[in-house]
Amino acid sequence: TTPVNTTATFSVEAEGEGLTYQWEYCPNTTTWKNNTMSGATTNTLTFTAKAYHDGYKYRCLITDANGNSVRTEEVTLTIGEPEPEPAAVTITKQPENVTTPVNTTATFSVEAEGEGLTYQWEYCPNTTWRNNTAESATTSVLTFSAKAYHDGYKYRCLITDANGNSVRTEEVTLTIGEPEPEPAAVTITKQPENVTTPVNTTATFSVEAEGEGLTYQWEYCPNTTTWKNNTMSGATTNTLTFTAKAYHDGYKYRCLITDANGNSVRTDEVTLTIGVPAEFTVDDVTYRIIADTTVEVLKYLGTAASVTIPTTVNGYTVTAIGESTFEGNTTLTSIDLPDTIEVIGKRAFANCTNLSDVH
Repeated sequence: TTPVNTTATFSVEAEGEGLTYQWEYCPNTTTWKNNTMSGATTNTLTFTAKAYHDGYKYRCLITDANGNSVRTEEVTLTIGEPEPEPAAVTITKQPENVTTPVNTTATFSVEAEGEGLTYQWEYCPNTTWRNNTAESATTSVLTFSAKAYHDGYKYRCLITDANGNSVRTEEVTLTIGEPEPEPAAVTITKQPENVTTPVNTTATFSVEAEGEGLTYQWEYCPNTTTWKNNTMSGATTNTLTFTAKAYHDGYKYRCLITDANGNSVRTDEVTLTIGVPAEFTVDDVTYRIIADTTVEVLKYLGTAASVTIPTTVNGYTVTAIGESTFEGNTTLTSIDLPDTIEVIGKRAFANCTNLSDVH
């Protein structure tokens, strides 16, 4: 069926030796004539469909090298708009194998798309397929009580749409027994964090995760598009440690974590910045940048009784002791401060009851 003045095509496929073709047409109800159009002696007849062709019948005489011949069935050319092809039945989710203890509920389900769908579940206890007669056997979900004799039975579903198109699902099996426990998924319990560190110092990224037989692969991205496996020391552990070079500035990092069952997950992406953070810790002392070239002592994290504060740290001059920096530290007995100190904040040494020497 095709609109007027468009191309009509009839074709046939056949097997034999030295085949020849002759298309024939019948403009009325009784007389057949040899077609002389282009392609009339090939397996495909193509021509422009005119209004007067409406209702013409066509067939093809096929002859082999030995003179054996056969005619195709007769077909008809209709001038007009063709009927739209009915949508085929599409299975969007196949049923899956089921393992369940005896006398519990077994459930098989299928998801499909199409118009006016109907369902018929079938089962095979040996070699013969039969229609299932359970109450739910004509729905998309088959549910029944699994008996001991059902062990090894196969199931499938025939789905038919309103136009008569049909398709069968894959075959699945019912096993009577305890199902295998689902493998635990990989769970990230602590994501890596962005790192800012001076050039030529140690950069460390780490991740914490839970799962069985975990393996790690750190990846890095030196630009905006390409991720590569990291080959540095620690790249296949949960902690990646390396010397931060100037060219690492802006590099992104992430970690692929895989468990013994092949489940995998990637961490968030984090960034390495080459520079000095607003706060940083060196030798158990935390410093805070207060100007372009100066820092103050913010907090003492150590347990030693004697502490020496350097004149410079990470290229910054130490010019201040912050408020409450050592407050309440009863372990501290002596402290050496550099000559560069200009400010000591309020309560910097309050309640340091054992502090006796300040230089």
